[in-house]
Amino acid sequence: MSNVQNFNDLSPKMKFFVSTVFPSIFVLVGLTLVLIYLPDLLNANASKDWPTTKGKVVKSEVGSTASDSRNRGNYFPIVNYQFSVDGTSYTGEKVIFGLDKSENATRAREVIKRYPKGADVTIYYTPEKPETCLLEPGIKWQTFHVPGYGILFIVVGGILALSLKQNRRFTEQKNALDKK
Repeated sequence: MSNVQNFNDLSPKMKFFVSTVFPSIFVLVGLTLVLIYLPDLLNANASKDWPTTKGKVVKSEVGSTASDSRNRGNYFPIVNYQFSVDGTSYTGEKVIFGLDKSENATRAREVIKRYPKGADVTIYYTPEKPETCLLEPGIKWQTFHVPGYGILFIVVGGILALSLKQNRRFTEQKNALDKK
């Protein structure tokens, strides 16, 4: 015997929750993710045209959130660099715009090899706010990581809402025909 109920057997409140509230939560989570990471996406795109200056890497290591005996967690590059613009000194830490974490340390080690401690580097910075800076300009696949999940949530929520709404209409039409 199955415990799964047919959508048509649900109470009106439950139908409303399943067909409206639940998909809306998906859409809202998706919109939140997209909106939170939209500045990174816009800055990544604009960074190709930012002015550059020379700087020096002052720290370069692999960071980790691994906390268990199997070293499961996330690994990320920690690259700190110093530079100056118009006589004012700044410190930066961003290599790219987007999430640069991975479940294995390979990606982080590759970044560290490119930017070892003491290396001279080219820094891209915003003219209005030089503390907004990075080492690798442009949009990378990591720039789309979180907004991509946001878009996926929006699409899934939209599909759920549309399919459940269509199911409800079909059921109402079928019930109307059955009454005749």
